[in-house]
Amino acid sequence: MSAKGSKIKAEKVENQWGTTYQGTQNQMTLSMGKREFPEIGTLETKSSLKKSKSKPSGKTVSIAEIKGLIRNPKQFMWIYGVEMGYHLPPKAYVTWPYMIAILTGKKKLIKSKSLSLSISVPKIEQLSMRVVWPKVQNLDLLDSFMPMLSPGRYPPRKFFFEILHTRFRFKFEELVKQAKDERREQMVRDRLMIRVDPAMFDELNKCTIWNDISTSQISKRVTVTRVSRIRR
Repeated sequence: MSAKGSKIKAEKVENQWGTTYQGTQNQMTLSMGKREFPEIGTLETKSSLKKSKSKPSGKTVSIAEIKGLIRNPKQFMWIYGVEMGYHLPPKAYVTWPYMIAILTGKKKLIKSKSLSLSISVPKIEQLSMRVVWPKVQNLDLLDSFMPMLSPGRYPPRKFFFEILHTRFRFKFEELVKQAKDERREQMVRDRLMIRVDPAMFDELNKCTIWNDISTSQISKRVTVTRVSRIRR
């Protein structure tokens, strides 16, 4: 009897501590991952798991009712872009499937006020959408912020880098650094970069005789000089 009682007690203790320890460990791992990479958003919390197991929430609305509220892309862009303050892609990307994806939650928008405006993207081949998009299209959650893309079509460049810089800053900085390094190596191979005498190059930089003269002023001076010579 006592042996049976101790066995039951041991099982209870084991289950109790096992559950507590495992829950604490998972919670610490998730919280650490969330603090370290807040923009990735790939880790799930217990609350999100409960929501995923529960019945999907939402309101069933007919397509006719939606079209009565949003008749065309221009009206959609005004409602969501101007009145609600969301950042939208160019009009050519705002299609009916994209609008439906926004309403059903398959695609996401961010507020314009939270957008990173101080962004400078070098206009080089290594940062063209043809080169960059294959490197990041599988990045978790990035596709949900992009418009609907047909095969062979890329997101709008300005919109893409604004979203990438705002939500995935670490990836943006990585791509820019990698692109600059690749461009520098390419220029060295093509002999578009040379080693110069530092003293001569410093003197060239300090020479400001042309910096204070605009192109229009130069053209005007040349024209006046030619006219005066003709009159003579």
